[in-house]
Amino acid sequence: MNKWEVHSKKVERLQNSIKSYGSAKERSSAIALHYSGYSNTTRTKRYKQNCPRLDFGSLNEVLQIDPEKMIAIVEPRVTMERLLRATLPFQLIPAILPECRGITVGGAIMGGAGESSSHQWGCFNDICRSYQILCGDGSLLRASPYENRDIFYGVAGSYGSLGALVSAEIELIAAQKFVYLRYHVFSDPLKAIGMMQSLLKSHERPDFLDGIIFAKDLTVVMEGNLHPTNHESNQSSLFSLASPLSEWFYQHVKKIGTESQGQIYHEKMTLEDYFFRYDLGGFWMGAYLFQIPFLARFVTQGIFGFRKPIEEHFSESEIYRFHSIKEPHVVGRAIFRPFLNTQNLLAILHKAEHWVQNRMVIQDFCIPESKAKHFCKEILNNLPIFPVWLCPIKRTYHPQIFAPHFLSENHVDGHLINFGLYGIPLQSKPIRCLTKMLEQSVHAYGGRKALYSRSYYTLEEFWQIYPRGSYEDLRKITHAHGVWHEITDKVLSE
Repeated sequence: MNKWEVHSKKVERLQNSIKSYGSAKERSSAIALHYSGYSNTTRTKRYKQNCPRLDFGSLNEVLQIDPEKMIAIVEPRVTMERLLRATLPFQLIPAILPECRGITVGGAIMGGAGESSSHQWGCFNDICRSYQILCGDGSLLRASPYENRDIFYGVAGSYGSLGALVSAEIELIAAQKFVYLRYHVFSDPLKAIGMMQSLLKSHERPDFLDGIIFAKDLTVVMEGNLHPTNHESNQSSLFSLASPLSEWFYQHVKKIGTESQGQIYHEKMTLEDYFFRYDLGGFWMGAYLFQIPFLARFVTQGIFGFRKPIEEHFSESEIYRFHSIKEPHVVGRAIFRPFLNTQNLLAILHKAEHWVQNRMVIQDFCIPESKAKHFCKEILNNLPIFPVWLCPIKRTYHPQIFAPHFLSENHVDGHLINFGLYGIPLQSKPIRCLTKMLEQSVHAYGGRKALYSRSYYTLEEFWQIYPRGSYEDLRKITHAHGVWHEITDKVLSE
């Protein structure tokens, strides 16, 4: 059998499985998807307990690369690494490629994933041309901008609550051998955000754009282009992550920032190195494991449950001890390199999930660009966490009711800026309280958060932000009621 015949057989088995579970009235709970490996979500999975499981692990094949139409058709469990390696032989790449090798196509669509090309394209779902979705009655529904349009747009950020994705058609663009980078260093993060905003309005926007706030006096903005200028082609040195001795990308950027004040630094990276530059070390989260006192608490308290503290957050003395990231030494990076990619770090996190979530902030907040400086000042003054990832995202004007880059009609902003907060905040307060404060600020600024992480909205607060009526209408179309969990079951912590 060819790939398409095998795919049809797999989907048919899933359809029959749903029908064999009986009607919603006959089951005690909704169905949960099952697959091997670890999810890139960091919120609770309690909703999956005692549920019938539908195994989607086999839906992991690249079905077709069409170089003439410049599309890839893939199953949902295909990872970003596998997708890139399937398209590169055709000199093609996805227009957006999330930064971690193990993120799956289905996860990127259902979670509204973005990356440094998002200022041009939006989120990953915005480069998809169509989906095949398994509905709650076992039927298949094709969704595109021309068929079942509301479902097509509503799927983004819905986390499988409308239906289960069985294939996606993804838009591709022409590849080049390298990404050519320009690093701009700022002593004021607000000026760095201002430069990003200027680039967003320029007719010559770079192909890639993101930044890192390392401290109140050090921010680096990175422009990347597939087509170099003559100067960049001749003068750019190559930075590679292939060597076991190489610095993690954030370390490399910080070094450039401290040594290139007032100058623009040029270099190049291979496509694979660039796209997955944050995978090694999980941005910078893996660096916490190089602090022996932190590691000791993580293992004894988090994994094994020994000597549990009274408070469900770090004490003031622990906060001042742990909040600053200790730069991993070259020897440690080399020895532990196989264990410190994002997938392995997520596996480690999930072994002590409750402990980590009560001590660290892992959140992404999308703020309308006109309010970005206000939000930046707020987090730097009230909730300092360093580093902070900055990633501009083109807004969507389509009814993507749960997408993080969807703005209400009264907003004039054409872009949002995503603030990635990953680390230990310099405040000895429950993470629940700090996250709640951030959620309220984001809502006040007209932004949204990415729902892969813990959310502390009440049901009433959640449905004030997201349109419940529209959502219920979509669930009726896909026969989701009683079969697929509601989004609030999945994304709300309480």
